[in-house]
Amino acid sequence: MILLLVLFPYERPLSEVLNAMGTDVHGLGYEKLEWSLYTKDYLPIVRSFMKNPLYAYEWEQEKKRDLKTGVITAYVSCASDQGYKIRVPGEKPDLKRDIEEIRRICDEIKEIYKPVDEKKVERILYAIQKKFTDEDSTQPSPGDIGKEFGFTPDTTIKTPTDTLLKWFRSLNIGKLYSLNAYLISIVYNLSRKLLKNPPDTSFILDTPSGRISVGGHGNNIYEGNYLLIIDTDGDDIYRLKGAVLHKTTPVQVIIDLDGNDTYCDSGYVGPGGAVCGTGIVFDLEGNDNYFSHHISIGAGFMGTGLVFDSTGNDNFRAGIMCCGAGFMGTGILYDRSGSDIYSGFLFSEGFAGVYGEGVLYDGEGNDVYYAGGFYLHKPLLPETYQSLSQGFSIGERPDFGGGIGLLYDVSGNDSYYAGTYAQGTSYWFSAGFLFDDSGEDYYNATEYAQGAGIHLSFGYLHDLAGNDHYFSRHGPSQGEGHDFAVGILIDSAGYDWYTVSGGLGIGLTNSIGIFIDGEGNDVYNITEKRGGTHFGIGDVNKARGFTGIGIFLDLGGKDIYPSERYGDDRTWARSIYGMGMDRNSQEVVAEYEQLPVPELSKMDIRELFELASEWGVGENKDRVRKARDELARRGKESLEYIFREKIGTKSGLEMRAIRAVLKENRAKARDYLLKALKDTSWIVRRNACSFIADIKLDDAEDSLIKFMERPENRKIIRSFIYALGKLKSEMAREKIEKYLGEEKEDVRITSIEALKNIGDTLSIPSLIPLLNDRFTTVRSACVDALYKFGADITGWVESKWRDYPLILYVGGKVAGENTGEKTDRIKNILFTALDSKDDYTRYMAVLGLSEIKDSAVKTAFQLRVWKEKQPVIRDVMKRYLGL
Repeated sequence: MILLLVLFPYERPLSEVLNAMGTDVHGLGYEKLEWSLYTKDYLPIVRSFMKNPLYAYEWEQEKKRDLKTGVITAYVSCASDQGYKIRVPGEKPDLKRDIEEIRRICDEIKEIYKPVDEKKVERILYAIQKKFTDEDSTQPSPGDIGKEFGFTPDTTIKTPTDTLLKWFRSLNIGKLYSLNAYLISIVYNLSRKLLKNPPDTSFILDTPSGRISVGGHGNNIYEGNYLLIIDTDGDDIYRLKGAVLHKTTPVQVIIDLDGNDTYCDSGYVGPGGAVCGTGIVFDLEGNDNYFSHHISIGAGFMGTGLVFDSTGNDNFRAGIMCCGAGFMGTGILYDRSGSDIYSGFLFSEGFAGVYGEGVLYDGEGNDVYYAGGFYLHKPLLPETYQSLSQGFSIGERPDFGGGIGLLYDVSGNDSYYAGTYAQGTSYWFSAGFLFDDSGEDYYNATEYAQGAGIHLSFGYLHDLAGNDHYFSRHGPSQGEGHDFAVGILIDSAGYDWYTVSGGLGIGLTNSIGIFIDGEGNDVYNITEKRGGTHFGIGDVNKARGFTGIGIFLDLGGKDIYPSERYGDDRTWARSIYGMGMDRNSQEVVAEYEQLPVPELSKMDIRELFELASEWGVGENKDRVRKARDELARRGKESLEYIFREKIGTKSGLEMRAIRAVLKENRAKARDYLLKALKDTSWIVRRNACSFIADIKLDDAEDSLIKFMERPENRKIIRSFIYALGKLKSEMAREKIEKYLGEEKEDVRITSIEALKNIGDTLSIPSLIPLLNDRFTTVRSACVDALYKFGADITGWVESKWRDYPLILYVGGKVAGENTGEKTDRIKNILFTALDSKDDYTRYMAVLGLSEIKDSAVKTAFQLRVWKEKQPVIRDVMKRYLGL
């Protein structure tokens, strides 16, 4: 345990909360699994997670290292989780010898499965159909498993999990793991060699264990029973069953070196799937399609299924128990790179059933994970689909526990979509994990998701970095345990958003819920309430006479919470063992390691301008800023280049670079800009107006007024008005006022803004009629403009409020920030307007008065609030009164 405390990065704040509860990390190990009297069997490592929840972090580090090392160590690691320590012999690849080794291993694996005769395999296959695909009669059947494999199942014989587990344990599992690991290493090393030196021979050989095909140049279609396929190139189609003892081949190995390939099967057990056997697919290059149905694409039922895809943007689409799924066996889908799409109906994308382990590993790329669309979650959520995927494991209640389900995505902006039960979640003596190391990720689910442990199980989600979004319509979710379970969600860094009905560190029904956000400016939103206050964000409830432990930790950043119960730099608790703590709430500003700055003084002007016109953000901030400084330092050289080649730009980034030069060379730029106002290009003239406004070149006022009404500038009149407003040109006031009556909305708005900037009270009479403009955009601009004149609008409020009720709101805003005789007169008008029979007039008066903190306003609202029949007006009064 001491070792764990050293390894766990959030030891100090977690210990602080636990100490406040009167316990320590050992207190997380209270009995959980012992409360079930029925469960006969479960994977021993699950007990380790339940007894010492922080062991999951140590296991995570080891698992990530193994998975990143490669597909061989990924499989060896799964064997270790099951309790088997194996070593893989290393030999240099040799095509002829390796083919013989694969044949020999096939014979040995077949010998290990000898206790499972053909009749038992038929019962296993029928049990699979009943277990996974016959539960929902509303869905069309994917096909009769008996017809697919050439037998007629005896429907009177039931094969319960007890029997399956007994048959499974009759096998030499340790030797099976060793043989499979050796087989995977042979295939991996051979495929790497063949990728560099493709086989110079082609042949097909029929053996008692299945057909062997080597070469396969061009576009091929493979059908039938194959022990081994080595295909050199081409866009191939593998229309194959996987490895099924007695029904196809006990071992099936596919090595495809290149091409955009398709792996497909429309029924049970497709490529990369196995039942009492070993199915392996190695695809080294190409954008591939994996279109299968059940138990495929890295799925093992009492066997091992593995798919290794090295490169390409791939599409993995299957049915039930797929994409890294294991049941009394191991399933691995290992994708090294590419932006991929993963889709499964159920029990997919890192799923484990009884004594199984399922792993989906994705090394890089912007990936999409979808799970669902087959079984509705009736009767609880009849319009929502079940998923039971994406790092999920489940046992069979009440007798058997599950295994380990893991989804690990190393990098990329990824999207995880699911219904119920998904995303680092588990059910009944199981453990489910989801790791995501980097990228801006989107987690979407309906219920039981995102680091949730349900009914005596362990759920864990850890996202290391990125601005992430978590949504779960219902809890338990987001670091929540339910019913003697453990649920943990850790997000180490990033500006994150969390939305859930209830969650975020809840120990529900005698469970442990831990939520930790390491840093970032985060948003937390929960909706569930108990006792009139929000329930979640570090909470527990009582069941069976006692509580569990609920912990919420936010360890950095300025955050947003749903109510005053929570807050930055605060600690809160509903009970002794439910606590939230927020620390280090200063706003976090993202820091990026800057790219090196080139030797700018040696760059030619064109190259320098190009660099100065890049996005000056993130890692590029210093380079661009210094490039713009150098551009400005060169003065006349830069101006000559800009006004010769770039003044007519349409690029906003180039405009920024030009602006940086003009601001530092204001006097030198004058003649260039005045000349540009007469250019034949309207784009150049428009840009000149913009730059004159930006650098406030007062010398240009006369020229702007002179040129603004020329016919060629009608198209860009708004640019001239804008620039004159920025220059606060009182000489241009009357000309600009004429454009308040323009048909074009944008011209009216720009004219209002310009007159506001000029600030001459003589404009007030011209502005007031626009308070009744047909567009709210124009009215809102007019409100802001009149408000800027302050108490000078008093007389206009008095004389015009009946014709222009919106001026009442303007008057209220002015009166709310000023004192004196004029503002008192405005208040009197507002009180008078309160009695108007016109709803809109009365509404404006109420809005205006609500801007004023005054006892007279409070009294007036108290007298009228319950008599007011217009609900919007009444709500404003209630809000002011705090009702």
